[in-house]
Amino acid sequence: MKNESELKSDDEFAKILVHTLDKSLADIDDLSLQRLKNARVNALVNPAQLTYSSPKWKHFAVAASLIMLIAAPVLWQQHNAQQFNDADAEFISQEMPPAAQELDDMDMLLAMDDADA
Repeated sequence: MKNESELKSDDEFAKILVHTLDKSLADIDDLSLQRLKNARVNALVNPAQLTYSSPKWKHFAVAASLIMLIAAPVLWQQHNAQQFNDADAEFISQEMPPAAQELDDMDMLLAMDDADA
């Protein structure tokens, strides 16, 4: 919780801010003041109003959104598939060490070869 000195400084700041804004408001000409009031009223009455001037823009926005919804996963999948193929090619090109069972089989074949000789 704020102590008394912080509350006093906040009150002083609020008073200075209110005084400055009121003084600035008094300096605005009547035409600009009327425009600001109209803009405020319009913003409060229609907060979600879109700025599209014709239905064409709405249709364009919907079409562009649908295209992006379809294209983004396809492009992402192609990108991941390309990375997967590169990783597979690198893995396949590496020489694999023989497994323990294969080594035992090779030793047995060599021992049989030596016994025949």
